Amino acid sequence: ATRSALFIVFVLGGAVADTTVTVNWSSTEYVSRTTTTLQVVANPLLNVKTCPVAKQFQASLAALNADLVRYVPWFPYPKVGVAELDPPNYATKTTSWNFTDILPQLELVMNATYGIGKRVVPNFSTQPTWMYDTPDWDYPSDPNTVDFKYSRGNSTANTTKLVAEYYGRLLSWLVTGEFTDEFGTVHRGGPKYNLTHWEVYNEPSGCHGMTKPEQYIAQYDAIVTEIRRVADPDHRIK
Repeated sequence: ATRSALFIVFVLGGAVADTTVTVNWSSTEYVSRTTTTLQVVANPLLNVKTCPVAKQFQASLAALNADLVRYVPWFPYPKVGVAELDPPNYATKTTSWNFTDILPQLELVMNATYGIGKRVVPNFSTQPTWMYDTPDWDYPSDPNTVDFKYSRGNSTANTTKLVAEYYGRLLSWLVTGEFTDEFGTVHRGGPKYNLTHWEVYNEPSGCHGMTKPEQYIAQYDAIVTEIRRVADPDHRIK
């Protein structure tokens, strides 16, 4: 039978009312257009260098066949989420740009999603702490060590410019395979992902005292402008 009757009981002011709803399962009223998706945050279980089950996590993620997966290498693991952990050294003209601890988990997630034709929404939401007005920006040397105090300090007059340039270089490395650092040195070897989406920040009110919408809008506009300039001139990334 294609028709079913559902009996629903409503309690109205103490009285009980019976209602019958007839369903015709052979008639299509609307096609649901949902997308299987989820958020993956960086954590030691995804570190293929140190976790024996990391590859199984990759296989499980791929089996979900999820689309528009958010990958968030967040602040408790600075070495996994921040590519420039120390400020440029103007005396030696060198920088701290390093993707050694970022790549293992990034590649695992991308192989399980982007690698099978799915879209990914990367969200490198943690900015380098040295770009804010804090006297120290120390971080654990072990990429698997948690540091919930890494994001600290409030914005300075130069912060917006610094974070915009940082994200421009970061995204350039991810999508074009290279970027030019603060001293004109070209860093190559990036993965050249054909990204379709990029997310700017995550819960910014919880980081660096960003509580005013105007602060977020100013940084958002500056970041997007710089990304368009150096990494996405054709505006392909949403």
